[in-house]
Amino acid sequence: MCDEGSCEAGRCQRDPLTLKGKARLDHGDFEASVAIDWALEAGPEGPDTRLRIWPSAPLEPHARHTLALGAAITDRSGAALEDDAGARSLWRRDFVTAGPGSSGPEAQPIAPAPGEVAVPRNLAAVVARFPRPVVIEPSARLELIDDEGGALGLVDPSPCPGYVPGICVEWRVEGALRAATGYRIGGGTLRDLEGRRVVPGPAASRWFTGEGRDDAPPELEGLEVELRGRCVHARGFAGEVVALRIRRDDAGSAAISGVGAIEAALRIDDPTIAPGDPFEVIVEAVDRAGNQSSARATLSAGPAFDPAAPALAIAEVLANPAGDEPRQEFVELVDLRAEGEPRAARGLRIVDRPWDEIAAAIPGGVILGAVIPDFATAPGERAVIVGASHDLQDPDDPQPPAGAPVIRLPGALGSGGLGNMGEPITVYDPASGALIASYSAPLPSNKGEDQGRSVVLVGAGGCDTGAAWAYHPFGSSSPGVAP
Repeated sequence: MCDEGSCEAGRCQRDPLTLKGKARLDHGDFEASVAIDWALEAGPEGPDTRLRIWPSAPLEPHARHTLALGAAITDRSGAALEDDAGARSLWRRDFVTAGPGSSGPEAQPIAPAPGEVAVPRNLAAVVARFPRPVVIEPSARLELIDDEGGALGLVDPSPCPGYVPGICVEWRVEGALRAATGYRIGGGTLRDLEGRRVVPGPAASRWFTGEGRDDAPPELEGLEVELRGRCVHARGFAGEVVALRIRRDDAGSAAISGVGAIEAALRIDDPTIAPGDPFEVIVEAVDRAGNQSSARATLSAGPAFDPAAPALAIAEVLANPAGDEPRQEFVELVDLRAEGEPRAARGLRIVDRPWDEIAAAIPGGVILGAVIPDFATAPGERAVIVGASHDLQDPDDPQPPAGAPVIRLPGALGSGGLGNMGEPITVYDPASGALIASYSAPLPSNKGEDQGRSVVLVGAGGCDTGAAWAYHPFGSSSPGVAP
């Protein structure tokens, strides 16, 4: 119910063209909120009979707009616009825009971040994410546009670790940047899965260089390295944007963050490590200019390194279904193995509490959460955990495909259901005390656009970090299959 205006894209939006605006438009002194470019072209009626208009930057998403032509526009004899009755008239068309990426791939910079200042001139790479997946081909390129109209190439694209394929891309900067200059990502040859070419980003996505270079290695304060399940987590505080990487042998994982707290995680799947065995990892920090620093840490393997422990991760959570709530909520587990025979999971529990709280309760004999009925998964297979009343025929939300394991609990998921404001979820083995899978950095799903939209794991190796979770890339859910 909207007291004024109309309901557009789930919001009450007023008419953008007021009475005062209409009067100013007729007098030719109207100031538009969106800058446009235009051109006269030949049409079926002859030369200069078609007016082509386009915005100079991407429009605000999910917003009501008005395209208006006032009486100041005349033909070559001086006659103004008229309606069907011959009266002087205003021509207008109203429309509501779709979301980001609706016109084609629209780069959203992550590093450097929009509005960031003092970016070093010897910037090594630019990282950008896209609302919808793009095709990462070796020959694809983008342009980095400066305020003076100059351009540098962004080349050698590579997928960002821990993202849904095609959503995040890292690019090498081809050349040095100008000092004290604003930059934004322009066009290029990159295309999405539908074959649409990349569109330039808005002016608001600009970031700005400083006066000099950065040749000093990054400093990471308060570095902490710990083992949670089979994942090594490294956390620290960076005074500049860095990529944090945990490395062991040839395996590695990286996370990109802004200034401040940063976390990376690496799952260890070495069959030669048994519970209690020590192993070493290297933590590396790389800044945007390519400078690097590193530290070593030794850890002791926990009970999750038992070969019999299931190799599972929470891969998707739907806390705010389009259908009945909490009936249609679900939690999806994925078997992280690349090969092997189906493996049984017995005696596990699921609870909407953080792991630290659960681990502290186990020694006192307090076992939290609901028992998950025994099940088995093949490598790469996804199992869907639902409550007792879940309806597999409900048309409001996607349902698991035929053959996907569906595990029905004796009651609801969590304590009467999953909270839409976001709450942690943990799967563990009370017999061994091993953490199996967790979702400890929940994203809220309490807004109108969140209804029916799940949260999915995009982190490599199934490790649970703040950067490992994102809203479903297609705005819905996909139980039993990858997003």
